[in-house]
Amino acid sequence: MSFSTKKTLYYQLKQTILKWIEDGEYQPGSLLPSENQLQSDFNISRTTVRLALKELAQEGYLIRCPGKGTFVAHMKLESGPRRLLSFTQEMNDLGYQVRNQVVSIDKELPAMKTANKLQISSDQPVWRLERIRLANGAPIVTEINCIPTFLVPHLDMNLAKNHSFYEYLEQDYGIVIVYAKERVECRLANMRESKHLEIPKGAPVLHVERLTYGYLKSKPMETFPVEYVKMTYNAEKYTFNQIIKKD
Repeated sequence: MSFSTKKTLYYQLKQTILKWIEDGEYQPGSLLPSENQLQSDFNISRTTVRLALKELAQEGYLIRCPGKGTFVAHMKLESGPRRLLSFTQEMNDLGYQVRNQVVSIDKELPAMKTANKLQISSDQPVWRLERIRLANGAPIVTEINCIPTFLVPHLDMNLAKNHSFYEYLEQDYGIVIVYAKERVECRLANMRESKHLEIPKGAPVLHVERLTYGYLKSKPMETFPVEYVKMTYNAEKYTFNQIIKKD
């Protein structure tokens, strides 16, 4: 096989590999031909091969494992343009089957930061719900929710495993979620996150802190903090999309 001289060689190799992936010739998780094989097949230099593979890895199409080879990455779940949905609603809208693994449900006194976020005193207990959220069986996000117990007196295992929390709030407690403030940062997975997300320690993750606001149906003009959530997403399987409008 050979390339035209009208476009840079590395770009042509890059587009060829992308076509292999899009056509299903190489499925997610499958091993690509070695650098030596690509160099021989296309009669190009090792530098050209490495540049094409490097860019595809940076764009999320490939995963390069020293000593093992280059693998096709699993496609990311895309969130956006973003609406305020529970994870269950969001994944269902994308056509994925959702399952939740409950790590723990505890009633405890909040840390000062959590209390300040929720606008409660540090002696008012909260539910601390830790879950691993899965889409089509793959762990996508590990999540810790803190909810004041005076808002939600009862929080059972069945709800935590099988239901949309926002729907539950509205149906059982008359709390309507209206907006949220989020802070997103990219960092490296710690030991606990790597275990829950089944990724190596130090792998890139998206860490999101969300403060969700709502109102009681009986008092629609009075909004208040409902939950403080810390979510850590597997950055290889999930991406955020935003629409930014000019004022």
